[in-house]
Formats: sequence, C-alpha cells, structure tokens
Amino acid sequence: MSREVDEALIRRIEAAISAATVRRSAVEFDWPECHKSKCQGRHGSVDSAFGTMKSQVMSAVRSELMHEVTTRPDIAEPGDTPEQTAVYTLAILLSRYNVRDAGTFVKAAQLIIDAYPALVPALGETEEAA
Repeated sequence: MSREVDEALIRRIEAAISAATVRRSAVEFDWPECHKSKCQGRHGSVDSAFGTMKSQVMSAVRSELMHEVTTRPDIAEPGDTPEQTAVYTLAILLSRYNVRDAGTFVKAAQLIIDAYPALVPALGETEEAA
C-alpha cells in the first residue's frame, strides 16, 4: 500500500524533527573535549554523540508516522461521552503540537488541522454561513 506524501505530512515530520530532544548528559559523555596531542586519556567519539542525536530524531519521526498512535490517540475510556473523548483527544493534540515546539500559534494550529482535517468544517464555519 502506498501512501501519498503531501504538505501536511511534511509539516508534521518537520515538527517531529524540531521537537526531538536528547539528554545533554548522554551527548556530553560521548563528546570529546581534549585536544592535547598524544593524550592517553579516554575520550568520547563525535560519531557516537551524533549517533545518539540521530537516534532521537529517528524516534521522533517514527512516532509521528505512527498515525494511529500520535494523531488519533486512543485514550477514551469505556463510558466516556463523545465530549469527554473530544476533550482528551484535543488535550493530547495540544500537548503534541504546541507553540513552544512549532514556533508560532499558527504553525501549531496547522499541525492540529493536518492531524484532524474534520476540524475544518467545525472551526471554519462563520456566523454568516450559520
């Protein structure tokens, strides 16, 4: 099964890459600091440090591409009303696509709309059309 790559998916992948984090302590252990010639001390490896960072980026992108897990979170409990399910789903989306990571409120909102295109009719209706 092939999947269409569109601007919405590209924005979501870019947001996932931007939001990827790595613990400083994990990188500092591998980042060499000594530049003395013929130093006998054990120093880290830049390749290993970049590998740690690359692994975190790959993990963030994989998480984003797992559509059902990240954009359609199954957090509803049996007996929840549709409103409760909507509230918890929106809370997950606001947490996942927040302005701190997206850069602007508009970019964060675009990522939420990309994840849930059905929000367009609900949020895009004007008073004149109602």
